[in-house]
Amino acid sequence: MVEPPRPLTASFLLILRKCMIVVVALVVCGNALWTASYYKLHTELSWWDYPMEIRTSFRQNTTAPLHKKLRFDWTNLELSSPLAIGMQQHQTNCKLELAKYWHRNAYGLGSDLHVWGQALCNAMNQGVRMRSTGSWIWRDINSCSKIQGEESSMSPMSCYFPQVEPPCPQDKQIVLQNAFAANLTSSGYIVQNACKAIMKRFKATISDVRAAATEFLFSRVSPIVQDEALRQLNRIFGNIDTIPSDLITVHIRWGDKYREMKLQPVQNYTQAVQQLLEASNRPIDQANIFLATEDPKAVQAFQSAAPDGWKIYVDAYFSEMLPHRRPGNEFNGNPRMSKALDGKPGLVALASLLVAMEANDFVLTTKSNWSRLLNELRKNIVDPRCGQCTRMIDLQPGEH
Repeated sequence: MVEPPRPLTASFLLILRKCMIVVVALVVCGNALWTASYYKLHTELSWWDYPMEIRTSFRQNTTAPLHKKLRFDWTNLELSSPLAIGMQQHQTNCKLELAKYWHRNAYGLGSDLHVWGQALCNAMNQGVRMRSTGSWIWRDINSCSKIQGEESSMSPMSCYFPQVEPPCPQDKQIVLQNAFAANLTSSGYIVQNACKAIMKRFKATISDVRAAATEFLFSRVSPIVQDEALRQLNRIFGNIDTIPSDLITVHIRWGDKYREMKLQPVQNYTQAVQQLLEASNRPIDQANIFLATEDPKAVQAFQSAAPDGWKIYVDAYFSEMLPHRRPGNEFNGNPRMSKALDGKPGLVALASLLVAMEANDFVLTTKSNWSRLLNELRKNIVDPRCGQCTRMIDLQPGEH
């Protein structure tokens, strides 16, 4: 008698499913350069809703050999603008009394750093040194605690920017006793523009103040930030011989920004890239793009709109933070994500700014604080070191 075929058991089906997953992963690993055109993105998808090949690709090249180097040593840059030099001289003058700055807004990291710069200008106006106190949601607790411990008297800025709030001998006691000479945050938790005398002395606009503070911050970043930038650089460009000399950085700020400004359609970004290419007599169907964004819809749209000959290198922040991205376009999703991840997104984001500075051409919307940071680094750090070689198209101006 012939025995009838046995039904497939649950364990056998589980083994079969695992084998299929392994096969898919092996196939995907052969394609190291991820592109968003492989899938259709929806803003309401969770991490586990993305196809397996996409989830697998995000984990590739995270530990690529560090063969490529950044164009600058960001741990040791000389200041060039008079106002940035003035900020450094002010913060290292131990004869000045110490003032507290404890306000950290709940918005993005770009906004946070710009408000810090305004507070520093206000401190200069009052003739006091500035010291940040309290916790900072963008400080990577894991990385920073390894180098400076958890001493409460340390500035939360010192892990990334060790030179901007340098300690004087008397500061530790002042911080521990909360004996500050002034409070740079008003009772309404707002940091207003209160440095008109400094602006007059340096003949500076608000835009100049922001740019000088950004220059001061990034002229001597810590090795932690530079090492993270090197890791990202080699992950993104690890499969090509050299970093393209004609790289164009494109920053698309979509996501929750629609609440504050009109979002630019993707065609405006691709047209701006073509304008830069035409201006330098390059074919408009061949380009190397560093795409900086945190919005999956922006990646998909740009990839779909770009000519086939454009090589698009997506920011590591996007690919590595996407599994943790807040659902949809939740307002201030990035700060909430950083808080949930103990500040890791802050380190990744700051390092991605350094990678973006490998380009000489930029497409930005300076209505966005992050685009503004990119532009300030371009003007105050890159341009003075390359003979004013950079160009920028601003699709939505916001500086003044």
